[in-house]
Amino acid sequence: MLMCPVIAWATTVKRILDTIPGASGDTKVSTFNDLGGITEITSSYARAKVRSITELIGEEILGFTKEDVGLHSIRSGGAMAMFLSGVSDIIIQRIGRWESNAFLEYIREQVENFTYGVSEKMLYNEGFQHLDPNAEVEESYGLQDAPNNEGSGGSCHKTYFSNITGDIKE
Repeated sequence: MLMCPVIAWATTVKRILDTIPGASGDTKVSTFNDLGGITEITSSYARAKVRSITELIGEEILGFTKEDVGLHSIRSGGAMAMFLSGVSDIIIQRIGRWESNAFLEYIREQVENFTYGVSEKMLYNEGFQHLDPNAEVEESYGLQDAPNNEGSGGSCHKTYFSNITGDIKE
């Protein structure tokens, strides 16, 4: 139901009118009831909250201090989270309201995520041969595709190197 922006907006306005004493049609949607007091979320309020939580968790765990974070950290973190979840670049760019591909500066390598499944992919074509670049060639050699090897998980073409000293063949 909340996927519809009109319904989501109406729900937000209704929540404000129902929970904030004295709220009217002119009350900003960034206003909320904070332990009995009315508070408006501003950039300085949000920055202070982010830094407070960062300090609470601690530099030992996070690897950075509260002075190292700001509201831009949320934007770059959001871009990174979307990227790691497989969201397309164009969608990340539009959600983040970037007019260029500058958001790519926020995408940081996450070794664990980028390397997931790489070993399995490396084993898919395990039938190749490493050739000694210093091997003496008796005559010119050619490369031919071997017959399709359906038994090894699909159309895996093996390349045969022939006419090299030691005749490497599979």
